[in-house]
Amino acid sequence: MRSAVEVTKAPPKIDMHWRKVAAGVVMAAVCSGAIVGDYFIGLDICFEAIVLVLTVKALFEFYAMCESRDTGPFRGFGIVSAVMLVVFNWVAMPGTLEWFNAPKWVVTLVAEELVQLGLVVAVLGSLWLQATKRDNERTFESISSTLFGILYVWFLASFLVRLRHLGPDGALASEGWNEAGTGLLLSCVAVSKLADVGGYLFGRKFGRHKMIPRISPKKSWEGLLAGLALSVGAAYVLWVARLLPLGAAWTVTVYGLLVGGMGTLGDLAESLLKRGSGRKDTDDLVPGFGGVLDVVDSLLISAPVAYFLSILLLRVGA
Repeated sequence: MRSAVEVTKAPPKIDMHWRKVAAGVVMAAVCSGAIVGDYFIGLDICFEAIVLVLTVKALFEFYAMCESRDTGPFRGFGIVSAVMLVVFNWVAMPGTLEWFNAPKWVVTLVAEELVQLGLVVAVLGSLWLQATKRDNERTFESISSTLFGILYVWFLASFLVRLRHLGPDGALASEGWNEAGTGLLLSCVAVSKLADVGGYLFGRKFGRHKMIPRISPKKSWEGLLAGLALSVGAAYVLWVARLLPLGAAWTVTVYGLLVGGMGTLGDLAESLLKRGSGRKDTDDLVPGFGGVLDVVDSLLISAPVAYFLSILLLRVGA
C-alpha cells in the first residue's frame, strides 16, 4: 500500500565530466564560428569582440585573486587600460585600417605608435593612482599587480590576434593573410586545447608519476605524453586538411610538440597563480572548468609561442 505522502526522487545529477565536455563543445563552436565568420568578412571583427569580452572577464578574475592576497590592484583602471589596449592593438594590426580605406599616413602612424601609447598610459596611470592614495603601504604590490595583470592577460592574448593577421610567408598582413591567418589561429587553439584534453583524460586514468604536485596535483607525466601525442596528431590532421599552412612534415611535428607543450605550461602557470592566491578555480562561470581564466590559461602561453614559431617554420619551409 502506498504512503499518503509521495516521495519524489531527485533527478540524477549530470556527471561533471559530461558537463565539462558539453561546455567545451559549446565554447569550441562559438570560437570556431567567429573565426570562420571572420574569414568570409575578411577581417577579425567577430573574433576581436570575443577577445575583448574574455580579456575583461579574465582580468576581473585575475584582480580578484590579487585582492585575496591584499595586494590592492587598481582593478577598474587595469580593466579600462586592457580594453584600450585590445582596441589599439587591433587597430594597429596591418590590414585593419586598410580594410577601412584609411589614408596611408594614418596607417603608418597608428601601426608604429598606438600600442606604445596605450602602455605608457597604463604605466603612468598606475603611478598616478598610487601617488594620490592616502598611504604608501602597498605601493609596489598595487602597481606591480595592476601592470602584471595587463601583461599576463592582454599582452599574451594579443598574439592570438597577431596570428590571425599572419600571412603564408610569415609576415603580417602579406598576400593571403586571411586564409593563412584563419588556419593558424584555428590550429593554435585546437592543438593547445587538445593537449589539455589528452592530458586530462589519459592522466586521470593512467597517471602515476606527478609532474609538480604542489602546483597541480592532477598533472602527470603520462598525461603530458598523451596530450603531446594528441597535439601532434591534431596538427597533422589540420595540415592534411590544409588549415595549418606549413611545408615539410617535420615542421608539423615541431609545431604540435611545442605548441601543445606550451599549452600545458600555460595551465601550470595559472595553477601557480591560483595556489598563490589560495584558490582552486578563478570563478564558477563555466561548468566543469571554472572561470574564463581557467579556460584560456593554456592559450596565454601557447599563443605567443605559436606566433613566433609559425613565422620561423613558414620561412624555413618556404
